[in-house]
Amino acid sequence: LLESAFVVKSSIEEQGISKEQERLKRILTKINQDFAEPITLKQIAEEEFLSMNYLSQYFRKRVGIGFNQYLNQVRL
Repeated sequence: LLESAFVVKSSIEEQGISKEQERLKRILTKINQDFAEPITLKQIAEEEFLSMNYLSQYFRKRVGIGFNQYLNQVRL
């Protein structure tokens, strides 16, 4: 009984991690492909259905630097 509960729980957690990785991949791909275009945090947040504040914190936590700093590095 306990094993079945843990198997379901771990599957749900793995799906959550996978969704987070997919979101980050979409964001980074957008930046890396469209860096020559005017890209804003607001635009990406709207595309991902997130608030600007949440996306800013989310991006910094997962990438290690801020959105604009990353964008500027890609552009250079």
